[in-house]
Amino acid sequence: MPAIDQSLVERLRPVLPRLASVVRAEASTGLQPLGLTPSDFASIELHGLASLLDHGRRAGFLECDPVASSHLRQQSRIGELRADNALNQLVELGSALEECGIRAVVVKGGALAFHEYPYRGMRRFGDLDVLVHPSNRDAGCKALESLGYEWQSDCLGHSREYLLENHYHWSFARKDSILVELHWDLAPAAAGVKMDVPGILERSVAPLDGSARKFRVPSAEDHLLILAVHTARHQLMVPLRSYLDVAALLSAHPTLDWDVAWARAEGANAAADLAVMLGVVEHLGLVSLPSAATAPIRKHRLPIADLARYAVEWSSYDRPDGLIESLSASGPRDLLRLLFPAVPSAQVAEVQDGQSEGDFALPKRQGRGSRLIHRLKSLMSRTMDLGHLRAAVVIRRRFRDHEPE
Repeated sequence: MPAIDQSLVERLRPVLPRLASVVRAEASTGLQPLGLTPSDFASIELHGLASLLDHGRRAGFLECDPVASSHLRQQSRIGELRADNALNQLVELGSALEECGIRAVVVKGGALAFHEYPYRGMRRFGDLDVLVHPSNRDAGCKALESLGYEWQSDCLGHSREYLLENHYHWSFARKDSILVELHWDLAPAAAGVKMDVPGILERSVAPLDGSARKFRVPSAEDHLLILAVHTARHQLMVPLRSYLDVAALLSAHPTLDWDVAWARAEGANAAADLAVMLGVVEHLGLVSLPSAATAPIRKHRLPIADLARYAVEWSSYDRPDGLIESLSASGPRDLLRLLFPAVPSAQVAEVQDGQSEGDFALPKRQGRGSRLIHRLKSLMSRTMDLGHLRAAVVIRRRFRDHEPE
């Protein structure tokens, strides 16, 4: 994800609630100047906002100069064409899985784009996430391969067997098609979160669009939890469109049963995930939640203001990862291990008095107390904002076991 400079963050912050109004198809209450420059375009696109901003411009919410307007209009049209191709791909895939007797559910981007957002192409997505029962995983792979898809390793080059044991989806690619991720779960095997995959499949529904009846989507309560777990797993470091997804989902399902949503979150050990996401989107002004939704959030005693600011600004924040890891350690032993990592004796021998070798290898003559002071000074020198630091530590501590491999 590209860094967003602080000036763009300041321009986007008041725009986000207006984009939430766009996804709810509300009437404009007046124009707000956006002030985009060509140097902003890459960040806007990779955060999934270009099509949304164009719809906001056309609906009278946002004012852009001719250059920015032309760029957003072009990106929106690309999004519409991509959505058309993706829908055809989903219908083909859904038919193939159905013929094999496999119930499959499309989750996240593809499901949101076609089932929750008001216009096609408004919600951009990079892949198609398809969930099947674990017992149908191999049959689902064969169905994909029969359509010309080929298994593809992840960015770290893990084997298929490794991903089967430690991950929760396989990726399949086909020329001129969007990447398909075949899920048999929605969180890593070692995570504390345990999603009810059979229940999600059983409760899934067919979209209302007649042309898309060959694939199913989760119930609103299940999908909300899926989005929350995904956001927590990535520790809030997700594209900004992810928070607008919640506005779209809640707008499309005004009768969502909050008692059911929280009960399923508790059952999956993901109540903290849901609390963080709902607290953030409400604080950002993207949704107005009823008391049935907000009461459980308060039980978690979260620094919501810091978390909401971090959710918007994280990509402009130079994260002091070592300090975050240290402060989020689960116990004294972990903290000592992080502050004083083992240094090979050969490496220590090469360090001369008065010199240091990176963050961890300190001069041999320094004692334990000096090493601690040096370590903390080194890490603190990189920390510019205590609010950001607090948010990063909270999210790291709570969701350590969600972290991607």
